[in-house]
Amino acid sequence: MLMIYYAQTLVNELFQTNLTGEHTIGKQGVKVDYGGSLATVNRNEPFTRSMTSYRVVGGTLPNDYFQYNFNNNGPEGPRVFFADFTEKRYTWQSNVQVPFQLLKLNQSFKIGYQGSYRKADYGTDLFSIETTTQNATVVAGMMVFRIMMFTILQSLLTVIFFCVQRYQAIVT
Repeated sequence: MLMIYYAQTLVNELFQTNLTGEHTIGKQGVKVDYGGSLATVNRNEPFTRSMTSYRVVGGTLPNDYFQYNFNNNGPEGPRVFFADFTEKRYTWQSNVQVPFQLLKLNQSFKIGYQGSYRKADYGTDLFSIETTTQNATVVAGMMVFRIMMFTILQSLLTVIFFCVQRYQAIVT
């Protein structure tokens, strides 16, 4: 029997705003319209944890015990994942409409411009959790959460040290 423990936290933020206007200039009825908008999107995945456990049928462990392999670097091994996505999008537009008569019929000529600028940033960090001794590759127990928290606490200083080094590299 195979069980997967997966805890994911997502924080999503969306902000949108726009400004539009229309004005008539002069006695001839020249119309000017304009608009601009800003949209920001933030998606943060601060602390996702995953772990695969399995139960050996007919083994020496009680039936409600599962085994966890902490030295597995494959996709079923214990992982901690961080991700951050930020995007800003600016758009703008403007049009000028000039009325005129052609063959005694009312006509208009309209010309405009539209633009857009987008800036996005995405970063991820993936950490694999492993034991520090070579003979402790398989651990058996009842609750994956307690085992993962113990292992995560062992690796937490390494993660904090890495994040501080990454932050210092960005700042300097």
